[in-house]
Amino acid sequence: ALIRQYGINEPASAAPRADDKAPACSPVLDFSNYRVLLVEEHDAIADRYSRFLKNFGHEVARVFNGDEAWKLFLENQHRFHIIITNVFTSGMDGLGVLAKIKRDYPRVLVFIYAQEHDPDTFQLAVQLGADGVITQAEFETSIIDLIESAVYRAEQKGSLTQAASTVSQVRQAQAELIKFGCSAPCNSIDIAYSSLTDAGGDLACCRRFNLAGRCGIILGDVAGHNVMSSYISAISLGMLTSNWDRNQNPMDLLKLINAELNKSDYDKYHLCATALLWDRRRQKIKIGTA
Repeated sequence: ALIRQYGINEPASAAPRADDKAPACSPVLDFSNYRVLLVEEHDAIADRYSRFLKNFGHEVARVFNGDEAWKLFLENQHRFHIIITNVFTSGMDGLGVLAKIKRDYPRVLVFIYAQEHDPDTFQLAVQLGADGVITQAEFETSIIDLIESAVYRAEQKGSLTQAASTVSQVRQAQAELIKFGCSAPCNSIDIAYSSLTDAGGDLACCRRFNLAGRCGIILGDVAGHNVMSSYISAISLGMLTSNWDRNQNPMDLLKLINAELNKSDYDKYHLCATALLWDRRRQKIKIGTA
C-alpha cells in the first residue's frame, strides 16, 4: 500500500483497494518437527498463542509458570525443541528458565517475550543466550521468522550443539575485539561505549593511527540481538583494525565491510554504520555513513 501510495507512476493520493490483502506468512520449515513448550499464565493469551503456533504446524504444550516448565522439560528432555516464555511468570521467571536451559541444554531454542519493551531486561535475556526477544505486540508478526532464523543458523553449523559452541567462541573472540585502539583517552573525541554483549551486537570503537595525529571511529547499529549480529560487529571491527591501517578512508572502509558481508550472504541482517576519521594536525574530518 505504501509503495502504491508513493510510487513514481501513481498519484500521491492513491489509496489501497478494499480487496487488497497482505500475503500470508508461509514458513519454509516443516514446523511439525519442532515441538514447543509455551510458558504463559494468562489463559486468553496462552490460547491465542497456542492456536497461532499450531496453525503453522507446531505441537504445543502449555504450562503456567517457569517451575512447571522446568519440571515438564526434565521429564521430557527429548520432546521439546523450542521454549517460548513470558519473561514475567510466578515462581521461576522466564529469565530463570532461559538460564537453566542454556546452561545444561544449549541445543534447545528459547524465545522470550514481554508486554512492553524493557531495554535492561531484553539485554539481559540476550546475554543469557536467548534466541529471540520480542514484545507481545510483535509476537504474531515476528515469532515465526525468529524460529526459522534460529533453526537455520543452527543447521548451518551442523547441529544445535555445534551452534551453542559457536556462540561461546564468538563471545570469546569479542573480548579481544571490543576494546579501544587508543592507549589513552582521546582529548578531542568522547564516545559513550558499551561492550558487544551488553549492546546486543551494536558497536562503538576508536582507533589511533601511529603518531600521525589521526583517529578513526566506527559506530554501528546491527539488526538483531543474537550471535550473528555480534559476528557482524566482529567483522566490522576487524576491518577497522586492519584495512584502516593501510587505507584511512571512511567510505572505503564501509565498502569493504559491505562487500565482506555480501560474500557470506547475510541477507537477513543489516548494519547501519558511521565511520569517521579525525585528522587533528590538519583540523579536518572525514565521515562516511551507510
